[in-house]
Amino acid sequence: MSCWCYLDSGLRRDIHPDARKAFRSATSLLSDYFSSGSIAFDNEGNFYFIREVGTGENCGSIPLKSVQLFRDNGNVKTLIGFVNDRCADPLTSKVDFIQLGIGGGAIVFDEERGRLLFTLFSLGTGGPTVCFPCLGHWTAAINGLTTENEILQTYIPPIGPLSFSVPTRPEGFERADWFDTYYGPLTLPIDFTQAQPLQCGFPVGAPNPGDFLTVADTTPPLAPGQGWWFVTAVNHAGQTRYGRQNVGGVIQ
Repeated sequence: MSCWCYLDSGLRRDIHPDARKAFRSATSLLSDYFSSGSIAFDNEGNFYFIREVGTGENCGSIPLKSVQLFRDNGNVKTLIGFVNDRCADPLTSKVDFIQLGIGGGAIVFDEERGRLLFTLFSLGTGGPTVCFPCLGHWTAAINGLTTENEILQTYIPPIGPLSFSVPTRPEGFERADWFDTYYGPLTLPIDFTQAQPLQCGFPVGAPNPGDFLTVADTTPPLAPGQGWWFVTAVNHAGQTRYGRQNVGGVIQ
């Protein structure tokens, strides 16, 4: 199975859980969650579309194709990711195909989680392919776009950095004035009174939705079996919030 290549920071491809169930048509699968269309708007006002084009290369006698994901801000169209057919054996023209699924071109945006959903069709025909799915329709979930509320942190091991995209309404605030990132010892339950500052008062200037921010990992070395937790707080108009909390039995 071919791999996605991303030209934008912070994106990753997952297989939507429903793809592991018995096959349903792409339109039915997506309509269980969102209304689908040929373009999808994100939380920043950009729109996305996918297309299938030839790569100009052959595997033996078989032309190879590419599924490409584009973002358009109204002025500039940008290729942000693609996945190509894979040539398994040019002598026998064996190709691992990937193409748009039923209802080709249908794409939707999950505002809350900041992800794109669309269906693809895969057919693995050559080589020792260990993948899911190697044959059939499935739903790709492209994660890492601007979420509605949650600050979703990602970490690049072994030494960072920690990073996240600024949500549209960070932790429910109208906007963010700045962020503070903390760390602490990984215990059960997590004790936030042990929080230590990692980086505070960033970035310089008010952040905008969709800004991709990074924090250097300067935490002390860990002994085997130990770990750190990280949390990023958002500050706005004299208030601070970090994640959802249970206050008097109400999740805020």
